[in-house]
Amino acid sequence: MDGKRHLLIIVLCLATLLVPSCANETTSDRPPERKEDADAILAKMTDKLNGAPAISFSTDETADRPKRGGGSQKLNIERNVSFRRPDRMYFKASGDRDLEMFYDGGSVVLMSHKDKVWGKLPAPPTIGEVVVKIREHYGMPLPVADLLGFDPQGKLRNPSNTGVVEKTETIAGVECNVLAFRNADVDWEVWIPVSNEPLPMKFHAKYKTEKGQPESTFLFSDWNLKRELADDAFIAKVPEGYEAIPVIQRASAVIPKLEEQDQNKGEPKR
Repeated sequence: MDGKRHLLIIVLCLATLLVPSCANETTSDRPPERKEDADAILAKMTDKLNGAPAISFSTDETADRPKRGGGSQKLNIERNVSFRRPDRMYFKASGDRDLEMFYDGGSVVLMSHKDKVWGKLPAPPTIGEVVVKIREHYGMPLPVADLLGFDPQGKLRNPSNTGVVEKTETIAGVECNVLAFRNADVDWEVWIPVSNEPLPMKFHAKYKTEKGQPESTFLFSDWNLKRELADDAFIAKVPEGYEAIPVIQRASAVIPKLEEQDQNKGEPKR
């Protein structure tokens, strides 16, 4: 039971920091363009995504994650993702990580089908607030949500970014501009088609201030910005026989609250 009790926390910490893969790529080097050009292309992507009330897509992910005892572990993960603004989110991960998440506007439910366990936690009323909460309180960063603009406190959309159109590459038969950005926390790149819809084909990030400097790479497919997503798609249906377990907040989120409570206890009542 102790192993299961902490399983969801381990899965949370490892399920989303995911790393380098690439297939069917060709490269064309050219002189880097100005940052304004990179920003303008990125803005087109953001505007396209912000204009869609509902979004679904798939990702293929490979991750080199640092292990506690040293070294690293390579993960290969496939994920199906759906968002509906302002307050619905879903994903299902398979491969080296088994995790399904439902956000219905009031709570988040997490399920591991391999281990037949599930957990539930209260959630704020918008996708952006949920992304911040599960990152800060449960140690579960969502790099794709940051890229797509759902994380208001994410490390990618930093005003201090320096960026260029580094080159062009062909991903899955599509010629893409490779936008390269740098800031104090993250070095990141996004591949956006030169023509047609400005939807990302690939994303890579290196988190320089985190232990082991983990890297993440996502290959995107199956973009759908016109999908009808009913409420039922974001409501968890826990299979019979699954065990409910607690989803425990990480210490760095809990300790400041406990210290504040202790300080309040020592203050005279007014």
